[in-house]
Amino acid sequence: MSELEETIVINVQVEVPAQAVKRIVDEVKKRVGPDERGIYQVDAFAEVSRMITRFLAQKDFPGWVQAGCRSGD
Repeated sequence: MSELEETIVINVQVEVPAQAVKRIVDEVKKRVGPDERGIYQVDAFAEVSRMITRFLAQKDFPGWVQAGCRSGD
């Protein structure tokens, strides 16, 4: 989605494979690293949200909707 395009944030439930979420968590933990107490201060689900948003932009979600998305596609 274009940075010039107006967007809104919606909260939805999305089914994703558990292994994919585990991989995201592992990668984010590597990138952030633990704090001085050994605790990871990371919001993995915020990263999942950013990734899904980026994926939808790359796959032209607005174009898909405009073309007449059908339930089950």
